[in-house]
Amino acid sequence: MAIMEVFSLDAVRVNLAYLDQLKKLFVDRLHLNFNVGKKAVNWHDVEEKNIPMIARSFLKLCRHNYLIPHLFNIEALQMYIEQTLPAITNGEQEFYDKNMLIQAYNDDNNPDSPIGGPLVNETTGEQMEPALHFHEFIFLLGLIAKKSITSTDGLISSQLEEFYVNKLAFKPIKQSKERRAAGLTLNHVPQNAHNVRLMIP
Repeated sequence: MAIMEVFSLDAVRVNLAYLDQLKKLFVDRLHLNFNVGKKAVNWHDVEEKNIPMIARSFLKLCRHNYLIPHLFNIEALQMYIEQTLPAITNGEQEFYDKNMLIQAYNDDNNPDSPIGGPLVNETTGEQMEPALHFHEFIFLLGLIAKKSITSTDGLISSQLEEFYVNKLAFKPIKQSKERRAAGLTLNHVPQNAHNVRLMIP
């Protein structure tokens, strides 16, 4: 049920309204930028090179915005990430089986410290760490909002607004009646948004 709501047209409309701020958040928290403390890559680079956000970068985002431990715990985050990015390689399966995200959280005393590149298997060189492309990043944020935010009306649109504005410090955006009526056509959704690899409970 939660997954269907995250994919709903109401959710899409909110995400489109906040799309520029979502892009900025994604780019700012990429390890390629985060590690050097400046913008080494921009949104054009993300689109051109299909650059993803590694799981530990998303963990840093959650810690920086005090989502962990105030909104949910590290065990819940690992579950949300695995639901969004179920393992498709042996390395990714090992990442989840060995609770490497939880280990990274326990070992990290500074949420603003560099994290290096993706975790790889020392023997094979295979990347083990799951990584979110932008459409998967948006889905994961929606899943967290649905699971963690309580709204008076219980609507995913209200939960997303609350999450973006009050938890991620986005600037509130008022959607005009004309814009809502137009539906902001799905052509504005990032490419491949339907290809999120989900673990359906």
